[in-house]
Amino acid sequence: LADKRILVLGGVGNQIREVARSYGFGHVLTSSDICKADQAVYPHIEMTLDHHLEHGNSGGIWWGPDGKIKISAILVWSSPRDWGLDLQIIMDLLLSEKGHLGTVSPMNGDENLPNRGYLQDEQPTIHFCNPDLTWATSHPHPRAAQGSFRAALEGIFSARTGGAKLLNCRTVGKPSEETYIFGEKALMEWEKALNGGDGKIGTVYMVGDNPASDIQGANNFTSKHGTEWKSILVESGVHVAGGEPAHTPNAIMKGVKEAVEWALWDSKMSDLGPISEELS
Repeated sequence: LADKRILVLGGVGNQIREVARSYGFGHVLTSSDICKADQAVYPHIEMTLDHHLEHGNSGGIWWGPDGKIKISAILVWSSPRDWGLDLQIIMDLLLSEKGHLGTVSPMNGDENLPNRGYLQDEQPTIHFCNPDLTWATSHPHPRAAQGSFRAALEGIFSARTGGAKLLNCRTVGKPSEETYIFGEKALMEWEKALNGGDGKIGTVYMVGDNPASDIQGANNFTSKHGTEWKSILVESGVHVAGGEPAHTPNAIMKGVKEAVEWALWDSKMSDLGPISEELS
């Protein structure tokens, strides 16, 4: 996708555009770009229009030789900020002809095709980087996150298409195996660079506040390198003290500091004295 046009969603201002460019994507489009080029793309834009006009770059839109804008993939990084606009643009692309904005695929609704013709016409794939339905903020109760955005999209797509499947989605991030494979690889490379060893690691301690992502992923992961994984659930985020977690961790700690202390005690790398008895 490095040389193809992608739509990136999430972040504030131009952050997400710069992140995509730093990763090597050469043709990056945001929903602000599309909104600035065509304010009628979403009819209820009045409350966020100033933001999109400020950060949109309609002059930088890469028009194809046929005068159309073709999107090859949609990358959702961080939670989208303007759900109405972003859901509308994604739906336009999922119903489009070969990913061209402003078109409608003639295959849509064809009973003779798989999935009743939906998503059979080279529409863009969607890549989500986080499945979490909620996340912890300063608000006393968890707030909707990227996983909730995907759930909203799935509901809208199903309703619009009469129950067709949203086929071209992929979600990584915790608890998907790819995340833990990557994390272990990074730790092994760091150990090798730091100590000049063979990169072998005895135990990895996964500290997280969400049983359904952090803890589930660590519990389910089986290392191909013989590394032992242990999960530590903290009560300073999504998980509330006193609640029964959906996935049981190796330990439950008040916060990150206590989690690190427990990991040091458990690995016998530190003698914490009386604290070690309490943590055990």
